[in-house]
Amino acid sequence: MTTFAVHLSEQLESFVDMKVGSGAFRDRSAVIESALADMLQQDTRLTALKAKIQDGLDELDAGLGIEVDDIEAWLDSLGR
Repeated sequence: MTTFAVHLSEQLESFVDMKVGSGAFRDRSAVIESALADMLQQDTRLTALKAKIQDGLDELDAGLGIEVDDIEAWLDSLGR
């Protein structure tokens, strides 16, 4: 595992120390590692969501969409 220095604002440093002090994390490194793991997961989900949105836009461009005049009625028909 690589070690490197991280410079944090006082606010973030206090937050990290609070997390360690609460017993939720064993040390500062664990807090940072958890935060980065969460960020990686969020980025992965965002990338997948963007791909699904693009798929939908591509389908609309290809004329594969459905026209809905009354969105409320359509949602009700889906069992909303």
